[in-house]
Amino acid sequence: MALTAAALLAGLYVSLPCLAAQDADPALPSLPEGWKEELEAEWESMVQDGLEGDSDEVQDMDQDLFRILERALAAGSVVRDPELELSWDPGRGIFRYTLPDGEYLEMNVPLGGWTREGVRITASSGISFYQVWLDGTLTALGGRDAYTQEGSYEILALDAGSREKTGYQVTVAFHLYRDLTRALTHINVPAGLRLSRVTLEGVPLENPTGEERYLHLEQDGAYLLEFEDNQGNPCWNMEFVRDTQAPALLFDRPVEGLVLTEPVGFRPTEASARIRILRNGEESYASSWRIAKQGNYQIEVLDAAGNGREYEFTLRTGADFRDPRLLIIPCAALAAIAVCYFKWRGNMRVI
Repeated sequence: MALTAAALLAGLYVSLPCLAAQDADPALPSLPEGWKEELEAEWESMVQDGLEGDSDEVQDMDQDLFRILERALAAGSVVRDPELELSWDPGRGIFRYTLPDGEYLEMNVPLGGWTREGVRITASSGISFYQVWLDGTLTALGGRDAYTQEGSYEILALDAGSREKTGYQVTVAFHLYRDLTRALTHINVPAGLRLSRVTLEGVPLENPTGEERYLHLEQDGAYLLEFEDNQGNPCWNMEFVRDTQAPALLFDRPVEGLVLTEPVGFRPTEASARIRILRNGEESYASSWRIAKQGNYQIEVLDAAGNGREYEFTLRTGADFRDPRLLIIPCAALAAIAVCYFKWRGNMRVI
C-alpha cells in the first residue's frame, strides 16, 4: 500500500495544527503536499483489497484515528457536526449541505432520511470520508460514491481545515430499506426539512405528534410522509406500511412450556412469515407442518417488519416408564406366562 498506518496518522497531525504543536510525535514522518489525495487513494485501495471493519489492520488504524480525532475535538481544532446550510436542487434531485467554511456535501437523500433507492454522495475537495458504519458495525475506512446495501448508515466525514482554519467532522446518516413493511414508531424529520403532510391509508392526519422534529406513530397501516425545504418547496417523500403485530403459530394443542408425548402440528398466521426451528440447540425443520422427532424445541416466527414470537416445548414420543398405567401390559404378560407355566407343570407326566 502507498501509505502506512503511521503516515495516515501523520497526515492528521499535519492537518490539525493545535495537535501538531501539543502532541507531535517525532517518530511519525510528515507528509508532502497533497496528502489528502494520497489518503483518499489509500482508503479506496483498502476498500478494494477487502479490508473489512473486523480485520486487525483496520481496527488498529481506526483506534489510532479515533484517539487523535477525539483529541482534536477536545482541543477545539475540530468541531463536531456544525450547523449546515441546506439547498435543494430540484433539477438534479440533490440536497447540498454547506459547512461554515464553504466546503459541502451533496446527496440524493436528505441527512437522516429514509430511502428505498441507492444513495449517492459526493463532496468538495476539502472533505474526506474516513469511516462507514452500517447497523452499528464499522464496515470500512474511507468512503464510496454509492451505497446499495440495506441498513442504517453513519458515514463520518472530515473537513480537516488548515493551519489557519477550524476543521469539521460531519456525520452523514441515512436509512436504506427495500421492503415497504416496517415496524416503525418514531421517525426523525431529515435535517433542514419540514414535515408538511402525513396520510394514513390515504386519509390526511391532522396535527401529527411531534411534526416539527419527529413523527410518533400510533396506528398500523400504509403511510405517506411528505417533506418540504425551508422555502416551502416539496422535496422528499417517504412511503411505508407500519406493522407492529407479531405473527403467531397455531398449534393443534397447547405446547408452550409443556412436555408432549405425541407429535404436534402447526400453522403460521401469516403465510409469508419466516419460521426458525431449533431442536436441541441445532437448526432443524418440520415436514408437512408437523413436529415428530423427540427433543427440546425452540421455534421463532418472524414477519417482514421484524416482529416475532418464540415458543418452547419438549417432545418425548417414547414410553415413560414412570407412568403406572404403562405397567399394566407387562404385568398382564407376566401373569399370562406364569399361568401357562403352572399349567404346563400340572400336565407333566413322570416316566
